[in-house]
Amino acid sequence: MVEKKSIGLGKRGWILTIYMFLSFVLWCATQNSLNILSPLYAATRGWNATLITSVYTFGSLISIVVQFLLNKYVATHSVKKAITIFGWLSIILAVFLSLAMQQSTFCIIYVCMKICQDMWALVANGVMAGQWFPRRKGTVMGIATFGFPLTSGLGMAIVGMLVNKSTFMAFLPFLILGVVAMILVSAFLSDYPEEVGAFRDNDRSMTKEEAMKQMLKEREARKDTVWTFKNLMRTRDFWFLVIPCGLILFSSIGVMIQITTLLQSVDHAFYAAYGTMTLTMISVAACLGSWIIGVIDTRFGTKTAIIITGFAMLISGIFGTIGTLTSTLIAGGFLSIFMGACSNFTVSISAEYWSRSEFPTVFALVNPISNLISAFGPMVIAVIGVMFGFRASFGLVILLSAITIILPFFASKEHIAEKGKIYLAEKEKLTRIK
Repeated sequence: MVEKKSIGLGKRGWILTIYMFLSFVLWCATQNSLNILSPLYAATRGWNATLITSVYTFGSLISIVVQFLLNKYVATHSVKKAITIFGWLSIILAVFLSLAMQQSTFCIIYVCMKICQDMWALVANGVMAGQWFPRRKGTVMGIATFGFPLTSGLGMAIVGMLVNKSTFMAFLPFLILGVVAMILVSAFLSDYPEEVGAFRDNDRSMTKEEAMKQMLKEREARKDTVWTFKNLMRTRDFWFLVIPCGLILFSSIGVMIQITTLLQSVDHAFYAAYGTMTLTMISVAACLGSWIIGVIDTRFGTKTAIIITGFAMLISGIFGTIGTLTSTLIAGGFLSIFMGACSNFTVSISAEYWSRSEFPTVFALVNPISNLISAFGPMVIAVIGVMFGFRASFGLVILLSAITIILPFFASKEHIAEKGKIYLAEKEKLTRIK
């Protein structure tokens, strides 16, 4: 008997969502800890605070290179195996990082940890989410990515309170959550929902046998996809979608890292009294923004969600350039909306504009290019802030928001389908020649 379509995520769908949330918490807590560890280690160990802080950017660039090299392999082989390898390596390296006593050792371990954590949380998780929820990826990612803003606020407060005991103690709550995440994925999840008796998008309108047949068919089709990296790079719609993803990440990460300095420069007394509360409220609001944008993504499409996020960027930028305390707080509110949504879209555009069989290959290129664009956000925002004042940083956000709003209008599923036919004809012609 065929069951009716379910509007929920299903038991295993919720396990997937919770698992990803926990992995994002660990990613954010350990990587963003540089903001706390760099001044602490400079004061207590005599380390170079600037070097410790800059290792994030260096690690990001190395990580992106690794993503370009390994993404396609992860996308076309067992994603659960990739999660297992990179997940446990991430946890082990985070332990080693917390125990490192030499500056050079700390920097080397941090870069290795960042590579593994990015491959785990940003790459492998994205592939699994797209394979489990190709049509409802916005809703799932909108909930799972609560982990980023919550940890940026509340998580960093926990690290700050415990770090005086030891770095290991500051990391310990998040390491435990990481272990729980790995247990969940090992015990309850697989590459595809059909392999554990579940359904994609929790859509029970077909039998388990029919779902399994469709999965095997799509897996076979993936081997012969025409959407190679070369063909994606020469498709205009790919760039109309991936550039906005990168710019949203660029702006949200760049501004959020400087938000403490910004609030202090606007009203130092206010920040001293209410800074922690303000940052916490921004983090909580970002969770709400992530969920709302995720629902819009699922119901009205990724293009609409990206454009709305672009308008949140625009409003944040406009109020941020005014420079008063009130306007800065309003800017922070809209910052929270697009900050909460920034990690949702790389999965969404790959799943919505390409088929399920094509999704992993497309995501394998979308994700590192978006990350490459965003990697320069903290540096560029900081340089503009130092040279022209942090109000000018919001001026850059206005410019980037305009690009984010405009480009998606030109993306077309129909044009992507037409290009797919052209690439297929080219492939068949080459096959005949050979």
